[in-house]
Amino acid sequence: MIDASDQASNGPAPPIAITPMAIFLVAYFMFGAGYIAYMTFMIAYVRDGGGSAAAQSAFWCVIGVSSFASPWAWRGVLARGQSGRAMAIILGTNAVGAAMPLLGHAPVILGVSASVFGVAFFAVVAATTAFVRFNYPKEAWPKAIAVVT
Repeated sequence: MIDASDQASNGPAPPIAITPMAIFLVAYFMFGAGYIAYMTFMIAYVRDGGGSAAAQSAFWCVIGVSSFASPWAWRGVLARGQSGRAMAIILGTNAVGAAMPLLGHAPVILGVSASVFGVAFFAVVAATTAFVRFNYPKEAWPKAIAVVT
């Protein structure tokens, strides 16, 4: 049962200032574009590098399994996320993981890429939530999260 005191008021949500978080929004948009490209084309990259169906599947599995470590890997960084630095650190890590295949098709490179990318990509969403929670009043959270996503 939901306590009535926990329910939002029926009044309008407070306005959200977008200008102060413009760079954050641009970074999140660019992450979205890069994330989609990586997730879409890496399997073809693995295949074109000589990877079998098993190697392609293993690549996806490494991304998935490493994403389980994300909450533990990033909780300290996210706890200090008021300035957007947490987002920058996580995006930087994600970019390193995504760029690693440019070094070659070696299985170890692809495995490390999948691991680094996997541990970082879900944390970006958590960083947006942390940023909103640190920088906006509680009653503005739903609207602010809607703006950043």
